Amino acid sequence: MTPTTQRTPAQDTVLIAQLRDIYDAYRSAQLTRRYYESRLESAGTSTSQSSLLLTLTISAALLVAAVLFPQFAPLYVLIMCLLLVNQSRVSRSNPDVPRYAALASAFHAHALSLREVVNKVHNTHDLPHELLAVYTASRRQIAEMELPIDEPADEALLKECYEQINREISARGLWVPKVPDHLGVKGNAMDDAIHQTRLGGQVAITPRVGHEPPAPWPMPWHA
Repeated sequence: MTPTTQRTPAQDTVLIAQLRDIYDAYRSAQLTRRYYESRLESAGTSTSQSSLLLTLTISAALLVAAVLFPQFAPLYVLIMCLLLVNQSRVSRSNPDVPRYAALASAFHAHALSLREVVNKVHNTHDLPHELLAVYTASRRQIAEMELPIDEPADEALLKECYEQINREISARGLWVPKVPDHLGVKGNAMDDAIHQTRLGGQVAITPRVGHEPPAPWPMPWHA
């Protein structure tokens, strides 16, 4: 679908700058979500494994003791039962597990909100004020939550997640209006124009949230 009103090249440049912010925010939200889902999986797995190893080690020792001292066998069985019950509690005692779970959940919700904006832009080839307001509100809402993200982040994991998101969300599939002819379709001219547009105050600056990508997110004119 094409917009019903014609835009000037200057208006297109502003729109492209706005879309770059939206697409960058969307992919960064997906990046941060993926990062904390991975952290949660690792924290939960390592905690369960260490807990299980401890339980098995003590249980083995108790079985040996039960053979050597059979008069205390009922007590050893009771201790083993308590260890098995406690295993699940030990896994929940890792403070990183609930923190990573909360972060993954928050950025999952944020990414879904931004995906709705991205999809509507793709379908309408436009960014009305109402849709821009949804994006701005979502950004401010998660920024105000002051989530306890990793400082510093695991750079290797962040890079891995960045590469995954780039494969899943192709820059070629992101809609932007035709780049003005005087800016060309390659090189840094469009990036410079966006920077100047921001400096001129024509694009609202939204708060940064989550983790920054290890490299700039690509746009269609970079492909």
